[in-house]
Amino acid sequence: MEIGPLLKKIRNSKNMTQESLATGIISRSHLSELENSNYYCSYDKFILLLRKLNVSLMEFEELLNQSIFFEEESLLKKLMQANNSQNERDLKMVQKKINSYIKKSNNPSSRIIHAQILCEAIIEYRKHGKICNPERFAPLKEYLTACNDWGYYEINLLNNSLFVYDVDTAITLSSSLIMNCQKTQSVMTKEVLILTLINMSDYLLKLDLNRESLKYSRLAIKLCENTNRLFEKCLASINAALAQTKIDKSPQPKIETWIEFLRFSGYHDLANQIDKEVADIVLD
Repeated sequence: MEIGPLLKKIRNSKNMTQESLATGIISRSHLSELENSNYYCSYDKFILLLRKLNVSLMEFEELLNQSIFFEEESLLKKLMQANNSQNERDLKMVQKKINSYIKKSNNPSSRIIHAQILCEAIIEYRKHGKICNPERFAPLKEYLTACNDWGYYEINLLNNSLFVYDVDTAITLSSSLIMNCQKTQSVMTKEVLILTLINMSDYLLKLDLNRESLKYSRLAIKLCENTNRLFEKCLASINAALAQTKIDKSPQPKIETWIEFLRFSGYHDLANQIDKEVADIVLD
């Protein structure tokens, strides 16, 4: 049984109407689509629905057992692992599994369709060093643009697909991210939000959009300070210092402190790379 039908079964077992369950969380029409596997709400909102049903996430997972949801989750994790490993063979193996899964599925979810598109984009980018035909990957942009509430899934999707978009689209989507994520309280969601802001600042830094990069770095730093995430604060602070160095054409004194922190933490190659970037910026 899939997530939506199971949610409906639990709701009916508790004699609860769609209206009473949806109120204050999502619209009734969205709940209806969710129950029919035509829509996925954000993780945060799904947890609120379960809470209203007096069902824990663990209980819900047990009811799902080894359902279609877990198979999809497994494929998504394998895609991220293959991408991080930089192994082309692993990536193509995952692509084959995703395509096979979609082919045998009567109603593949948007999540697995996104995984298929993202996998294809990663392979194309590695082969050519760029995205040759952005229109093929438009469904990712369309999905994110249509979302009013961004949860863990949406933030993570943007984080993993930044390389697909041109700079204007990336900035537009990141602006939506900032606007729609300020109220999130989930620790897991905040973690991926911080990483996305850092990656966005890095993306803009490489395009010499230094003032834009500085803005995203500062947002990441603020979030890190609120959640006591020192390593991520270090990365965001380095990006902010690099952006300021490019703007002022002189190195920022604090950047050496953060570089030394990286060395102390064992990230010697990264520290050396940043040292070189600072030297190159000053020479230019």
